[in-house]
Amino acid sequence: MTTYDEVMRRFQKSRKSLNMTQNDLSKIFSVTQCQISKLEAGEYRLTFQNLKSLENHTEIRTDYLVTGMKEKNSVFRQMDERFELSRRARFWYLDLIASAFSLLSRQNPELVPYPEHFSINKFIRLARKCADTPPDTPQDCWLNLRNVYNLTQLQMSVIIDADFKHYRRLEKGQSFANAELLMNTYNKLCILPSYFLSGSLDDYCLFDRMYLALPQKYQELMIEYLAGALPGISRICQ
Repeated sequence: MTTYDEVMRRFQKSRKSLNMTQNDLSKIFSVTQCQISKLEAGEYRLTFQNLKSLENHTEIRTDYLVTGMKEKNSVFRQMDERFELSRRARFWYLDLIASAFSLLSRQNPELVPYPEHFSINKFIRLARKCADTPPDTPQDCWLNLRNVYNLTQLQMSVIIDADFKHYRRLEKGQSFANAELLMNTYNKLCILPSYFLSGSLDDYCLFDRMYLALPQKYQELMIEYLAGALPGISRICQ
């Protein structure tokens, strides 16, 4: 599980790799250099608006800060593009990937260590919901996530370690999640921060994370399995 200290180490490393000073960043965040210094020291948390500013004005990505995974060519996305899957076929493909990971998890739970509250089937439902009706606001994202998991607001707040009143304000659009809360949501439910920041759900990123954790022989078996099934799926969904 990611810790907030890890998030801030990646944040500071990313800033320096871009040759940005704390003063440069303070201009982007519209705060003082002293506040940036305290932010990097962990005295403050990165706010939702801070994260939006990073996405809009720098090459620093919140998903990387939380997961440690940089943007790359997804092995699953490459197969999607290789077979030129239609929208309908893509959902079948996601179900197929999810089934493969579920089977591996049942046979050997240590191969695919899901967080306690995570459900791969509910994750796929959320991905489909996002594709059908992209959420317009962060509060829509929170509401959709909670409804897919069939949770009360109190249950949701407990799972992601949020104050109950604060969580209620999130769903009303009266408050926004800071980086630590988005990190908790990723740790507990595998939902990337970009879902709340942009309203898009990168389902392949989750599967890449699980795929890269597999021993090589299982990676090869999964790719062989998917490559054998995709031509049939593509023909059926034409």
